[in-house]
Amino acid sequence: MPGDADLEAAPTMAEFLRLSGDVSPLGFRLLTLLPALALACPGTPPLRSTPPPEVDDDPPPAPPTLGEERSWYDREPEREGSSGASDEASRSLPHLEADCEGPIPVYAAGVRTELGVCEQSERFTIVSLADDWAPRIFAADPELGPDHAPPYRAAYVALANEDHDALDDLAAARHYLELLGIFPTPTVLERRLGDAERHRCHAAVDDAALETLDAARDPSTAWPAAAIHARSQAAVAAIETAQRHLVCDGLLGEDEADRGVLDEPTRKALRLFQRKQMVVGNGHIDEGTARALAMDSREQDFRAVLRMLRERVVDATGLLADGSASRGWSSVLGRVLDPPEIRSTGRQPPAPSGSPDRVSDATEAAAESLGLTDPDAAAERLAELPDRVAVRLPREPGFDRAGRDTVLWAEVHRGPDPRHADPHSPRPVLTLYALRDGRPVALVRWPTTIGGNKDEQTPEGRIRTRYFESPLGRRLWRQLIVSPTWLPPRDTPDETLIRGDQDDWELERAIIGPGYDSAYGLVMIIHELPQRTEAGVRFVDEGIRTHGSVNYHSILGGTSHGCHRVYNHLAVRLAGYLLTHRRHHREGNEEVEYRHEIDFGGESRTLEVSSRGYRYDLARPVPVLVIDGEAPGPNDSPSREEALR
Repeated sequence: MPGDADLEAAPTMAEFLRLSGDVSPLGFRLLTLLPALALACPGTPPLRSTPPPEVDDDPPPAPPTLGEERSWYDREPEREGSSGASDEASRSLPHLEADCEGPIPVYAAGVRTELGVCEQSERFTIVSLADDWAPRIFAADPELGPDHAPPYRAAYVALANEDHDALDDLAAARHYLELLGIFPTPTVLERRLGDAERHRCHAAVDDAALETLDAARDPSTAWPAAAIHARSQAAVAAIETAQRHLVCDGLLGEDEADRGVLDEPTRKALRLFQRKQMVVGNGHIDEGTARALAMDSREQDFRAVLRMLRERVVDATGLLADGSASRGWSSVLGRVLDPPEIRSTGRQPPAPSGSPDRVSDATEAAAESLGLTDPDAAAERLAELPDRVAVRLPREPGFDRAGRDTVLWAEVHRGPDPRHADPHSPRPVLTLYALRDGRPVALVRWPTTIGGNKDEQTPEGRIRTRYFESPLGRRLWRQLIVSPTWLPPRDTPDETLIRGDQDDWELERAIIGPGYDSAYGLVMIIHELPQRTEAGVRFVDEGIRTHGSVNYHSILGGTSHGCHRVYNHLAVRLAGYLLTHRRHHREGNEEVEYRHEIDFGGESRTLEVSSRGYRYDLARPVPVLVIDGEAPGPNDSPSREEALR
């Protein structure tokens, strides 16, 4: 039974940050959250013990001390020799040889070399910089014809290009989707970097009020009246400064908001700004938002360039290890590209034999090869770079295979039962493992969700609350559904499926999908229970999925109907990794006939869905274990024998 949606009261971000061991204790005074949208799932079996601990022969860097971890907006000093494209003549190119000849130009040290390689080059990585690029999960199969691609691909490309005329029903809420899993294209970023008027407007703003904003003191502390007055004046000045930046970005009209007031037009503009700058927030001026607003606007745009390049490098290389398993996240050209919420591991320890951050290393190597090393260089080069380039990138060490498939398994550690956990308890995490020379290597460790208390609607129309379980035990990832739709269970409260009030309402189609903001995000992986029967093995769908979500606040501090949510762009990476490293078959569009009658406010309307999404079947399923308690730490061992039995 697919399904998972309702509105839950999530803890404020201030509460989350204060309780989390992953982030600095700053930024609590102004940050609050709206209730978070929760979405999908129910179940129950047992588990067995683990093998003795084993050590990766490629140890990760030591995890940063939490008190010393750099904030995402900080920068390291510029490294010698990474000043951009102005001194190309002085660069010494490495010795390069093509392993095959072809039309794809080779770049190194910021220079287009005389070499050209073929599509099949093994020495160079072919990276797409085309505006019509989409992640491999949306790729067409040339052998099956151009139409044999997930239908949402066209919408994905249009949204990445900010081509809003190409789509219906596109309001401001669909602008700036980087935080929600769709990264802008090179042409969009080239326009931003080249918008001299916008950059002059930002440069003319005095950021002193934002830079000195006191967001560090615990708001529960008693303040003398004079101090409260001074703080309120500082807050007004900070809001006025933020409003000026929002006007520069075209997110707020000159006369649209009251000066110095955090009114709804200002909060709406702030939410768009936060999405644009990869800030997890909800329209308030927390510490991260204040620092992002005060950052040089060209530097903001350059970081977006690096994040765009990172997703394309991930897709081209098949890399997944991002430092989360070892809590050893690396910078890219001295910049930490993700906010602390994205780098959270839910107060869980580093994983056994956690892999270092190979994604950041490859992204930096690509940026240096292409000469995208600072805002000036990026502004100059983005227009010159061809749609496809060949670069030398660090390779991931090989992993053990079973036939042609990389050996993989996943573990979801639920942490304490959410019905009895205190706010300081570890959060659930998803860890993906591979084997190298027979020894486990943790590739990623990401925060996720498990079941919790949710509302359901009885046949009589009453609303009651019950606990939705994330079933323990071994399941299989066998089917991936790209651009999935949500088929709401019959007990879904009507209010979840509508927008408006009793006098004027319409169906809430965004939550159904397909779309980045649907209940299942951009991709879902179904958990199936294998059962032996006289006719063979059958696979039981209990309604549990690992899936993308834009409900980031629930991932950080909420629950689900039993499903395991991850950030949308990470779900896309995970699915792409599975398709890269496991043989698979395209089943294509999966047709369904779904109808759900909704009676509300004296009116009845029918919700109809004709497709569940675009399906891939893995030839060799990936085991996934759902386990109670805290995740294994560096000196523990994962449940390899149970997973791979």
